[in-house]
Amino acid sequence: MYGFLPLFDRNAARALDRRATALLGGDGYVLMQRAGQAAWQSLLQQWPSAQRISVVCGPGNNGGDGYVLARLAHRSGRKVSVLHLAEHVPRTPLAQRACTEYVSSGGRIELFPEALPQGDVVVDALFGIGLSRAADPAAAALIDSINLQAAPVFSLDVPSGLDSDLGSAPGKVVHATATLQFIARHAGL
Repeated sequence: MYGFLPLFDRNAARALDRRATALLGGDGYVLMQRAGQAAWQSLLQQWPSAQRISVVCGPGNNGGDGYVLARLAHRSGRKVSVLHLAEHVPRTPLAQRACTEYVSSGGRIELFPEALPQGDVVVDALFGIGLSRAADPAAAALIDSINLQAAPVFSLDVPSGLDSDLGSAPGKVVHATATLQFIARHAGL
């Protein structure tokens, strides 16, 4: 007999996120730290010898999860390259806090060049569950650059560019080697 595992659309996943935040005393940053820690542990389990890690961060909370992972990787002595588009500075308070803590730990952020630096793993923290349209041209170029890497790609929550409700790709999509879903299993995955 097969067990039943529920699937959630983005609205249901966001409701679970809000509930988990409430259970943690209302501090959403605690949840983001736990997501980043889980992602870091998962990366270590899948690629334990990875020393050069590129983390591509977007402007929202998915990017914030990436900054937390980057901080943990940096503190462990890994060579970490964090990149984002010029227009993708952190926009949410949680992502801003995660970015600030990464930089305060000695991490650096670079704007997306024409190609990503060579590394052992690329972390996709560009877009999370909320993207349901094609990425704009700059983000599409960044997705293409991620996909051209020889290194494995580890997506946080959902491969960027994939509609987490429908499983369709309205534009460019990251070809993830592995994806770690947070909070809930997404219907589109």
